[in-house]
Amino acid sequence: MSKSISVRLGLAALAFTMAGVAHAQLNVYVSTNGKDTWSGLLSTPNTAGTDGPKKTIAGGRDALRSIRAGQSPGGVVSASTVTNAKRTFTGRGAVVNIASGIYDGTTSLTFDSRDSGSTKTPIVYKATTANAVTLDAGKTVTGLAKPALSFWNTETRVSPAVRPQVYVADLSSIGDLGYFQFRFSGWNATWSDISFRQISNYNHAPELIVDGAPMTLAQWPNMSDSDPNGQNGMPRFYHGYTFLTGVGPANDYSNPNSSLWTYEFKADFTGMKTPSTITGADDIWMRGYVQQSRFRETYERVTSLNFANGQANGLLRYDPVTPYYQTNGGRRISMNGEPGRFTIVNSIYELDAPGEYYIDRQNKRLLMVPPTTFVPGSSTVKLTFNNQPVLSANGLKSVAFDGLQVVNSRFMGVYFKNCYGVTFKNGTVENTGHNGITIDDSYRTNVQSCVITDTGEGAIDIQSGDRNTLTVSGNLVSDNVIRRYGRQMKFYTGAVRLDGCGNTVLNNTITDADGEAIIMRGNEQLVQNNTFMRVDGDAGDSGVIVTNHNVADHGNVVKGNVFKEISDLPYSVWGNWALFVDGAGSGVTFEGNVIDGMSHPIGILPACDITIRNNVIMNCDQSAIVAGIGPFNPRGSSYETLANQYPWSGSLWQTKYPHLYQWLSQGLSGPLYYNFSNNVFYNVNVPVAGMPIYQQQLFGTGGTYQYNVKFTSVPFVNMSAGDYTLTTSAQSQVPSFQPVKTSGTGTRTLSDQVGSAP
Repeated sequence: MSKSISVRLGLAALAFTMAGVAHAQLNVYVSTNGKDTWSGLLSTPNTAGTDGPKKTIAGGRDALRSIRAGQSPGGVVSASTVTNAKRTFTGRGAVVNIASGIYDGTTSLTFDSRDSGSTKTPIVYKATTANAVTLDAGKTVTGLAKPALSFWNTETRVSPAVRPQVYVADLSSIGDLGYFQFRFSGWNATWSDISFRQISNYNHAPELIVDGAPMTLAQWPNMSDSDPNGQNGMPRFYHGYTFLTGVGPANDYSNPNSSLWTYEFKADFTGMKTPSTITGADDIWMRGYVQQSRFRETYERVTSLNFANGQANGLLRYDPVTPYYQTNGGRRISMNGEPGRFTIVNSIYELDAPGEYYIDRQNKRLLMVPPTTFVPGSSTVKLTFNNQPVLSANGLKSVAFDGLQVVNSRFMGVYFKNCYGVTFKNGTVENTGHNGITIDDSYRTNVQSCVITDTGEGAIDIQSGDRNTLTVSGNLVSDNVIRRYGRQMKFYTGAVRLDGCGNTVLNNTITDADGEAIIMRGNEQLVQNNTFMRVDGDAGDSGVIVTNHNVADHGNVVKGNVFKEISDLPYSVWGNWALFVDGAGSGVTFEGNVIDGMSHPIGILPACDITIRNNVIMNCDQSAIVAGIGPFNPRGSSYETLANQYPWSGSLWQTKYPHLYQWLSQGLSGPLYYNFSNNVFYNVNVPVAGMPIYQQQLFGTGGTYQYNVKFTSVPFVNMSAGDYTLTTSAQSQVPSFQPVKTSGTGTRTLSDQVGSAP
């Protein structure tokens, strides 16, 4: 039965319920000095040494399974103790109290329906001390030391000048090194592919973690390299990349049906130590932007180098179903005059900078130039090795994980699937090769008050809620700090990637990453009261919040967010945007946001139902660009194909999104219902004098443009304090402008049915 429910109020009620019964719940204890053969019903070992806490979190889970079944959880507990424990557990729920310590995360900690609680009998896995319980999936590297001088008699690939700095460790006992390889990754989906997860299902190469920080594979050029003397007015190096200078003659596009094709590109390799004698067997890779220089980074295996011609040959996957991105039968090497760029990685010859490492698979050893903070004998050195989530749950209900730190995973950190009422809060997810947290097909499942940092792909990936029936998930991502995401795959991953229906991203601080912050797809999504800083800086033609290509994406709201310190790729002719609605994206309301200091604040290439109102845009080079998409676009048929995956012509969708039905039923007849109103512009440059919004085309049928005012003097009462209330004189020019609120609880009530428990 449909009912109105506030996401925040619902969560608060659940939290109150759990807190209210916590004093009477069953307590199970876990400690690193425990034993899994003990009961877990004692917080410390008894004097006889016959009972005490469990040793592992899995042991605590299993204790609850046994007690629920009326069986002994271990130790020397009596039958009456088991009976009483079961009565408490099944009547009031349980708390698994986890003592401070580092717990082994190399084997996935899994939960399923057997481990569920209920709203009346919730279960909490709780760290007894904040920031002190760690699930560590990394394998410890031992024996790391500087080698004897005789070592270099046979290992000649490392530069003699660097050898005194190098530490070496034997990896022969750490596990199978056979899969230490890169897989082709990056942006390899077709233009019309809405399932970007197809590009993120690769296992990334393991990483070296020193004192909690990921190290860098030996590469050329280094991040610190600089040389202003490049070609075409460009420097040779930019943030650890060097630029392509052309395309070689050996490009082979002769077999378009092949999954692989050879291409050749030119660059200035002066200073690179990797020799021309290398082959594909050396496992040296190129990481870079050779298909499109702004947002498509890929890894490719280098098969040969030819310094005489200033060229490197590589083997590249070929996708024959993307003609839009092909030129002369092959991939574009650059676009609109923007040069491609690349880095040579995983080359032992380039081991020369602090924090770089190389894993020699053939000889089963690690070579590392330690970071400047390294302390021999006391620094922790870990290698990510697992290929499963560190913590995962499938079919779990009414369970909270409180205060856990999940670190050093080659794969995901946390994975929730088919869950209901599950919360991961007050925790940390750090140093993952894949996503930090992934939530699939789940409802009322939340990530709250966590730090998520240094993820290989996205920080949080949510695909939940039913788009066909517009059943909202009620999932919430709130009050987190998310930073340095997308280290391995920068683009189309995001700090938070949303798909499905009715997910909320609220009150987060998202900072310091090269790629987009929010990838927003689906329906009835809410992104509110977040702060975005120093993100999307290694891209062009991109955005902090991106929605694109699928006109069925509707009902999405971006409200009360702050965008600041957002930079552009300096040599790109395309800008980055706070909001980028690209390729016939539709159905977005952008309201009450503050954009401070961007070159390109808002970019709109939409189909229908775009509302931009009541925003503050200041200290920007431009104001907004609007470009309508219509049937003249060569990709129009793709828009229809994507939309036809959803019942846009059915009564439910027609009632909810009447403009979408109008637009599609008329055959892509041009832009519909753009609403630009009550926006305040201060200290901005505009392409058209006196007009804050640059119209590349008209706003279309049903469009509105009113009260968008550019001010030359400060129009706010107390801007320095973050108060964007207009002065009396400014308010008279924008009479309907409402003070922008960029913090607090969510304001949107979801009036659709929240999905029921699986």
